[in-house]
Amino acid sequence: ILLKLFFFFSLQDGVARSYFAVFDGHGGLDAANYAATHIHVTLARNEALLSDPARALKEVFQRTDAMFLRKAKRERLRSGTTGVCAMLEGECLHVAWLGDSQALLDERERIEALGGCVTYMGCWRVNGTLAVSRAIGDIDQKPYVSGEGDVTTHVLSGTEDFLVLACDGFFDAVTSSEVPSLVLDHLQENGGDGQHVAERLVSAAKEGGSSDNITVMVVFLRDPAKVLEDFLAHASAEAEPLFDFGGGGAEVGSDHAG
Repeated sequence: ILLKLFFFFSLQDGVARSYFAVFDGHGGLDAANYAATHIHVTLARNEALLSDPARALKEVFQRTDAMFLRKAKRERLRSGTTGVCAMLEGECLHVAWLGDSQALLDERERIEALGGCVTYMGCWRVNGTLAVSRAIGDIDQKPYVSGEGDVTTHVLSGTEDFLVLACDGFFDAVTSSEVPSLVLDHLQENGGDGQHVAERLVSAAKEGGSSDNITVMVVFLRDPAKVLEDFLAHASAEAEPLFDFGGGGAEVGSDHAG
């Protein structure tokens, strides 16, 4: 599993952008390594990045998949990778992910229309093998396993606290509702210091019984000390819960519910 952090210093429009990603490979490391190396570079060069970042992210997933498939054919590679990427652009957060589909019926219809099948063997699997229906690579399962990702955009209000990117090895053992408490417990125990909070989340997943690879990235959108200060102030006033959650492979902490 690979982590990626990148800042778009080459863009000259005055908008601050940063990029974070987690890639979870299967069948080898080649696809995950390739995605971690190329997606942010291809994104920075995409003409739609400035005008339509969500479309740019979607296009970049498909382009990276096509480029890796050519490499896989030449070098006889069989690996694939899922992934979740987040780009902070000014006051907007764009999240793109490729992996398990949340719309099982639609995915089944798409795969069967192409001549493939979806069968249940402990979990739903494409052609009885892969437990994901969307991934970069997996040359033996194309076109049934698609390289088309999903993208969502959130306009940030400035009150959001943190972003969590993680693989399924984490979310299989830790629920979304448990994440804020784990982060806050770490901040309280460490005087508002956000360092090593990802390690705390990894430990929680291990304690929860996860036997898969576990990778977690925590991106604080506000000063962690301020996050803790506001939480303690709300708690003492018996306020409403501080957190709201996003979907896909990323969780967004906010001090506004709903």
